Amino acid sequence: MLFLSMFRRKRNPVHFVFEAHSPEQEYRKGKLPRNIKTIVFELYKGWPKGQPLTEEIVNKFPSDTRFEKTRKEFFLKALKESRRFVAGETVTLAEKKRLMLLEGREFMRWTYAFFEPSLKDIQKYFVAKARNNRFRHELIKKTIKELIEKKVIPLEARYGTTHSLLSMELRKQGIESSRTIKPQVFLPQEILLRKLTLGIKASQIKPVEYKKAFADLISHTNEKMNEIIAGKKYEKWTEKDTRFFSLVETTLLNKLSEPQIDEIIKTRNPGLMFEFNGLPNPLKEQIPHIEFRKKLIEFLNKNSSFQRRQQSHIKNIKEKEKIEKSLLMRKDFNSK
Repeated sequence: MLFLSMFRRKRNPVHFVFEAHSPEQEYRKGKLPRNIKTIVFELYKGWPKGQPLTEEIVNKFPSDTRFEKTRKEFFLKALKESRRFVAGETVTLAEKKRLMLLEGREFMRWTYAFFEPSLKDIQKYFVAKARNNRFRHELIKKTIKELIEKKVIPLEARYGTTHSLLSMELRKQGIESSRTIKPQVFLPQEILLRKLTLGIKASQIKPVEYKKAFADLISHTNEKMNEIIAGKKYEKWTEKDTRFFSLVETTLLNKLSEPQIDEIIKTRNPGLMFEFNGLPNPLKEQIPHIEFRKKLIEFLNKNSSFQRRQQSHIKNIKEKEKIEKSLLMRKDFNSK
């Protein structure tokens, strides 16, 4: 038995689930494995150290979207099963003050950049956002280390895809983890933030990357753009809608020249992304969603290697299912 146990696969103490956290997405699908003792959840504002999460507190959680409603249901059910809930961003009073300070600076830099989008102010905004992000990661890693030391593991940590660097950061500190994340294309602002969070100096990043990321933000804050690309209001977005939006926007922006990106920032007109790529500008022209969606798919098939790989993967799955179905039918026929 001892000899065999040496070859058993060692289970990681931490499992990350990185998802988009879209409004109409279910917080967690399927049953929580019995061996999971602790759930680490995301709370960017921070959670007071030493304060337990109770049913009374969970019942005060918002439940406007499907994501929020199913999160509340999941928390209440898991609490009844005596699971432990811990916010990754668990903070002492001093850490809470620092977190608030970093959030305040990030908001201030965003205000400056939005109303006067010079390259200098755009850079300062993303640097401020990365500092906030980096500090949050330090809090999360500290929380996970403490849980491992207390032996309240295995644990499942659920975070947005922007924080998918966490598994790599923990590995550098000697903590192995597994993770679940669906194939996707990261937005220009996410790519830039990941670079800065990893510690790459702001001066080493090309100016066009900052501009592209900011043009991406301009589009993101335009409700009409969100609705046009996904075909529905943001409040109704599923995770699939979020991934599609990211793919479309990233592919559009990656094909633009720096002067074209400058024009989008100067005019704050994200519809120019389509015009510059030879597509109808949905902010100027009224076009039926089905027809516009068809044009977007054609554009992606031509210009996105990620889209082509996904289409090929789907095709292979369908062919495999067709073969399996044929074999089952043949087996049934032969057994008669």
